[in-house]
Amino acid sequence: MGCSLSKSHNTKRLTKFINLTANTVDIRNVYAESQLEEHTSFVENLVKDILENVGKIEPALATDGLINRGSYYDRTKILHPDEYDYHPILGLSQYVTDVTNASDSHEDDGKRKIRINVNKLPYPLPSECLENINENDGEADLRTEELLNMLLNTISAVLKEMETRKSVKFYWSQNYRRSYKKEIDNVVIHGPSALLIRVGAPLGITDIDLCFCLKWKPHELGPSVHIIDRKNSWDIWLESVVELPNSDKYVLTPPHRKLFLTLKYLSNLTRLLGIVWQISSHVLKTLILNHQQKCRASSLGECLISIINELIVKPDDEHNPCDIPDDEYNCDEDFLYLFYSNLLIPNPIFPGEPQRLSPNDRIPMLISMVWIVQHIKLNRSNNWWNAFLSNNLIGVRRNRILQSLMDGLHEYYLLATSKSHGRYVKLEWQHDAKKSIVLIDCINPNYFDRPFRKV
Repeated sequence: MGCSLSKSHNTKRLTKFINLTANTVDIRNVYAESQLEEHTSFVENLVKDILENVGKIEPALATDGLINRGSYYDRTKILHPDEYDYHPILGLSQYVTDVTNASDSHEDDGKRKIRINVNKLPYPLPSECLENINENDGEADLRTEELLNMLLNTISAVLKEMETRKSVKFYWSQNYRRSYKKEIDNVVIHGPSALLIRVGAPLGITDIDLCFCLKWKPHELGPSVHIIDRKNSWDIWLESVVELPNSDKYVLTPPHRKLFLTLKYLSNLTRLLGIVWQISSHVLKTLILNHQQKCRASSLGECLISIINELIVKPDDEHNPCDIPDDEYNCDEDFLYLFYSNLLIPNPIFPGEPQRLSPNDRIPMLISMVWIVQHIKLNRSNNWWNAFLSNNLIGVRRNRILQSLMDGLHEYYLLATSKSHGRYVKLEWQHDAKKSIVLIDCINPNYFDRPFRKV
């Protein structure tokens, strides 16, 4: 089904909106370069001090190198420099003897098992960190849970000592759900295995993610490291390629980088408006990279429409009892049906481990994306743009047009969290001369039993 919006003035408006959003939220347009340099220098020196002290307290956990990771160093950070990501390389890496695939998947899923030679370690690890020890050659598997717990306690002790000297102020990371029973007040497990530290820095409170890793032979795509995979299974390591080829399969082009910044901001705003679920930045980037491979668009407005289509799940006959017509998002029409189902996003690096999106991660973002397209298409006025870009909940609430986005997200949230599921959520948005309607299938509490649908 075609889309004449791509040939109209509305596409130019949509592209202008994306460019404006990206330029507004890019931290390098929010802060002076000198401010960012001072802030980043503080963080980097602090990380260096923490790692040096970890090695002094527990020599077995000494590090031998540090890799800068995350959106700040990728130049895709938005709004505030409030999060920095690092891969400290454990000195244990030089004693790794073997890395093997941990699963029987016919496609590479990045999951590994790692063995080290304990006889050669200059500082022995506790026996709890080892298993399947070969008495003949001294090789053993590393137990990831015990190793992570050892890191957690050591870093906590370092932070307490540093705070006692009043050289820095650390904060309890109370906003993170404490899903790991051995977490400590001043350090939180974040993501698969990153140790999150919250600190007062020159430009405000900043989160530092330290994802300790082991370095082995490079991946076929480039240098890589192995991190603990706490989410899937203990004693499994995830390979992470840290230097990818300079190809549009792995690196965003400048225009698609702008689209990424815009969608990151939209995800942030959706959360600000009360939605607890969120598509991660990593999944958003993967989605755009996949789009980039087949992109033939002449504008970013067309690219946004394409991303919306990628996120719309097409129901099969079994799960479409009302025979609601399913097609791609047709921006010539003002009706859209969103189906409550899971989605798989192909992984360009590890095909055997696609990104998984639940409906509650996917649908709120889709509501926000479609809301933008429809309001740019059917509203002549741009007077809501400034309020949209304010990143201010009060400003959004005071704007009559943006209020409809907040109401729609809230209506979906109420039904999605209700134990007595209704049949549908019907969202209606009034424009200058007509309405847009989004109908969302929120039925079927057994949606978790449905297979993930591939993009």
